[in-house]
Amino acid sequence: MPRTKIAPLHVLVKDGVEIPPETLQVVRDGGPYTKRGSTPHFNVYYENALGAAGPTLADAALATCEAEFFRLQGYFGGITPPNMPFNVYIVTNVGGAYHANCAATEMHCGADASTSADTVRMLVVAEEEECFEAAYTGWGCGQSHGEALSRVMAEIMYPDALDGFATAASWLDNGRPDWIGNTENTDRNYVSIGAGTFFLFYLRYQLGLSWAKIVKAGKNQATLAQTYQRLTGRTTAYADFKAFADRHWPAGTPSGIAGTDNAFPRSDGLELWHGWQSLGGIVESAPVTVSWGPSRFDSFAVGTDSALYHRWYDGAHWGGWESLGGICESAPSVVSWEPGRLDVFVVGTDSGLYHRWWDGAHWGGFEGLGGVLTSQPTAVSWAPDRIDVFALGEDNACWHRWWDGHAWGGWESLGGILMGKIAAACWGPNRIDLFGVGTDHALYHRWWDGHAWGGWESLGGILTSDPTVVSWDEGRLDVFALGEDHACWHRWWDGHAWGGWESLGGVCHSEIAATSWAPNRIDLFTIGTDSALYHQAWDGAHWSGWQSQGGVLVEPRLGAPLSATTWSAYRTDVFGVGTDSAAYFAGLGSVRIPLKPLPFPKPAAAKPAGMPAARMKAAARSSRATPSTKKKAPAKKTAGKK
Repeated sequence: MPRTKIAPLHVLVKDGVEIPPETLQVVRDGGPYTKRGSTPHFNVYYENALGAAGPTLADAALATCEAEFFRLQGYFGGITPPNMPFNVYIVTNVGGAYHANCAATEMHCGADASTSADTVRMLVVAEEEECFEAAYTGWGCGQSHGEALSRVMAEIMYPDALDGFATAASWLDNGRPDWIGNTENTDRNYVSIGAGTFFLFYLRYQLGLSWAKIVKAGKNQATLAQTYQRLTGRTTAYADFKAFADRHWPAGTPSGIAGTDNAFPRSDGLELWHGWQSLGGIVESAPVTVSWGPSRFDSFAVGTDSALYHRWYDGAHWGGWESLGGICESAPSVVSWEPGRLDVFVVGTDSGLYHRWWDGAHWGGFEGLGGVLTSQPTAVSWAPDRIDVFALGEDNACWHRWWDGHAWGGWESLGGILMGKIAAACWGPNRIDLFGVGTDHALYHRWWDGHAWGGWESLGGILTSDPTVVSWDEGRLDVFALGEDHACWHRWWDGHAWGGWESLGGVCHSEIAATSWAPNRIDLFTIGTDSALYHQAWDGAHWSGWQSQGGVLVEPRLGAPLSATTWSAYRTDVFGVGTDSAAYFAGLGSVRIPLKPLPFPKPAAAKPAGMPAARMKAAARSSRATPSTKKKAPAKKTAGKK
């Protein structure tokens, strides 16, 4: 009788290594194995033949598997794959890792006495991620683009543990065929997989798109080109990507990339300062700007009629100012949680929170979200379909509402006794960090870790401005504010501990605006005593020192005098208000954006933005008030030492 054909395994292997289908049964028949331990989503076993390395590697997997699972959940919209728990077998002599099919939660990770703990963890993440792909109904586990995503997810968590599994150079050094507009039905060809891993890192670190946005855009897409089109609106994914690669790694020349799939960001031309240009209008708040994709940004400001106004750049042309109506009593806060989506928040004349949104085709009308607010709102998003909004209430506590993709949660008090505006950042899925200034003028911090809110902690200092926070990668926070000496002061979180206060100098007459376009890059902006714009940058090793970029800027009636945004690597734009009350912007990058200033349209009769708001009601969750211990910023340290 003919033998039954065994389906190929889904594998993570080094180039040229083969794991035949029969291996699964051989391993199952082998052993013996010892169950080392369990967590809510994992059982971990090791093959006894590994000797002392077996329990050591199993313990390493057990120590981090739940954190890795939670992180993958955030990237994949909060789903839990079926057929749980994962059963992880650490086995001898298989040359990589594998499972029977995309949805199979039994996985086998090869190891020997020389295998590092992080290599085993990397293998677990790669195979586990494919189960998320299967449950997400997208990304083609077992195909080149799905295999690329699983490798990328493992690499971002354990970048130093690739141990021969890097693939990008295989594509760069072998003709660069189009595996962006095409997908190969295999998870074993390093050329097609390498095209995918390199392209995904290009999306993240060159174009500045978050992993959560990339994963969602690829759902049910047959090719990476279709994912790119969802993210950027462009149909030229392979041409754009290959042209970029050819400029930086000339075809026919060895790429020289080894041990990584991430060679980004790369400078695509000289980084030049492009001077001030007028956006026109007569504004009472500095334009607040957000980018939802490469070469795209949307600016919002309040006009003299207190209405909300909007102007946008689409990569080729500026749209004119359009009135979105309302009567705004605060500067706007704007967030974009996916390409083509904008959510704008303001405080109305009744001190309530109001919201308008662009869904890619139409503006929704103002909706009242209630509350009695005493500060400008701050909105952030840590994943598609998720928004969190924060503001101070009448009690000077921090109040919070959130959108979970289906409905708004009610107002909850996060406690504290704070002054000014809340600063917020999300450095990854299910993570929010809040900062505010207490009544003792110290900096206070509270955070959401995906499960619970931590209590307010004092980070000391004596601050004279609202704080500004920026995150340049997962696990990293940098916070800036003015001290009593009007200098810019800085504290940072490196993923393990807070660094102490350091002075970045200057005599600043506005709060700091900050943005980041890549890991280890921060751009800061402030207004000096001469009303000019000043800029300082961190390049990963040193602070540049303050440099004047000219202009004569004024403080608007509402909000901060400056805002800054980035829409790709090596591109930063800063916005302010001139002496003629028009909106202005300047940029740092290789391309100057042409602009024709336009006045505001003639305003229609202004109408209040909705009905009077309901007062806030405290959530059932207990909150802890900010302590009032006064701590002074330490003496000046050498800038840049971290």
